[in-house]
Amino acid sequence: MDAEGPRVVATDKGPTLFLGGISFYAPDDPVGSAVRRAAAVPLEPRTLVYVPSVGLGHGLAELLARLPPECAVLCVEIDQRVMGLAAGRGLPADPRLRVVRTSGELGVVACLQALGAGRFRRVREAALSGGWRTAPERYRAFREALELALRTWWRNRMTLVMLGGRLVRNLLDNLPLLAAADDAADLATDLPVVAAGAGPSLDAAIPVLRALRGRYALVAADTALPPLALSGLAPDLVVCLEAQQANLRDFLPARPDGVRLACELAGHPTAARLFPGRLSLFSSTFAPLGLLDRLESAGLAPLRVPGLGSVGVAAAWEALRLSGSGVFLAGLDFSYPRGSTHARGTPAHLGSLASATRFIPTGHTSAAALAGRSLSWQPSARPGRVRTDMVLRSYRDLLETVVRDDGVLREAPRVFSVGGEGLPCGAPVIEPEKLADMLPASPGDAAAGVRSTSRRRIEPSAVRAFLESETRLLDEALAMVRDLLSSARAASEADRQLADAVGHAWLHFPDEPDLGSRSFLARAIPALASCRARVARASAAKA
Repeated sequence: MDAEGPRVVATDKGPTLFLGGISFYAPDDPVGSAVRRAAAVPLEPRTLVYVPSVGLGHGLAELLARLPPECAVLCVEIDQRVMGLAAGRGLPADPRLRVVRTSGELGVVACLQALGAGRFRRVREAALSGGWRTAPERYRAFREALELALRTWWRNRMTLVMLGGRLVRNLLDNLPLLAAADDAADLATDLPVVAAGAGPSLDAAIPVLRALRGRYALVAADTALPPLALSGLAPDLVVCLEAQQANLRDFLPARPDGVRLACELAGHPTAARLFPGRLSLFSSTFAPLGLLDRLESAGLAPLRVPGLGSVGVAAAWEALRLSGSGVFLAGLDFSYPRGSTHARGTPAHLGSLASATRFIPTGHTSAAALAGRSLSWQPSARPGRVRTDMVLRSYRDLLETVVRDDGVLREAPRVFSVGGEGLPCGAPVIEPEKLADMLPASPGDAAAGVRSTSRRRIEPSAVRAFLESETRLLDEALAMVRDLLSSARAASEADRQLADAVGHAWLHFPDEPDLGSRSFLARAIPALASCRARVARASAAKA
């Protein structure tokens, strides 16, 4: 930062600004140069226009005048002194303009969330001044953070369009289990924890993990259960997120006695019922739903976990929550080292072997699948590079956030990556052979694995009462929607509040709820009726 501060210099064609030897505008025509830049920005509807550095505000009014419908301008300034100069000279008073002073990506992303990420389809940069040159790396990071946040929002939205209905159906079907299952919040261990994913590097870690068994608690992603179990390693806890039946293959080769399942409340109902007496439930906020809030208010909601996307990340998060000791990550590669997609023994690997013929050699199916993806080379946690794709990188980013957040209040790291063949996740890399030096010298007793303290027990009558209240709410919503569809009256505020309360019924709709749209109302009726039938079936079901 320039110790002398920014200088405003008057010219014949308006004031210009200097900071740290950098001129914000063309010296011969400061205002005109900004106006021409504003006129040259390509604009489309539903665009968030990102302006790096407010400068003196030149060109903002002209940019706003050109905005197509459903657009907004987000102007970000790092230097408080420049921000003060711009505010003092007067900025356009337009609801489509948001000017913020921040030095971190989180502040920029928070502004996008406040504006409503779903309003926008793209981010367009409009450098109306040269102020971005005072901190080019920071301003570029702001733009990339906005683009990533917007991509993530739309990826999540498309996931809900495809799977939202399934998630809600699973959740309703699993509600009776609340009276029979434990709460994942009651799980604990006194040992260090190994969190195992199903990446190719798990193969090299398994022999070491088998030799050291008893000196750590083993938490595995469901996809990692087959290779672990077939190698004689019974996890203490298996984490399951999957809402679809495809992941039931994870439990087919082996399901060792004594293994406990931590299952997402919206996970597939069959998977949740494979571990009677050994089931712990948790719930992720996959969407802002009144149904989840009402579960919480009724005292029925199990442990709430953040949306983590990948079951491997969820296993790592659960491992960190279980123990205050060291946590060791194995098989969480989020890449394709040596062209492999999964560890040996996983359903993907076994499926590749089963599909091999004289004309389709072993590995051909995996190679063909990788050839159809958009891959890129990225630095590995070890020296060298690995191939990965955008989805796996987003999961790695989530894991990196989990690891970083855990280490914020710690003087020394407690999370380590065993082998480190995949993408770096912020955890120091250790060789598998070094794991023995970081674990207790002697095995713990039989009860030293993951245990459930079962502090809370939910009565079946409480679950039934909740389901009955949901039935009444859905009946009210059905009557309201039918009335709106058959009459000419406009929706009231009470109608909109009721629609928000039952928003889980149309979570999978591609459009936003609109009680003034006959198309929406016509689709809402069967959606509400389907939810009501699910609730009625859950009321009559036994855990």
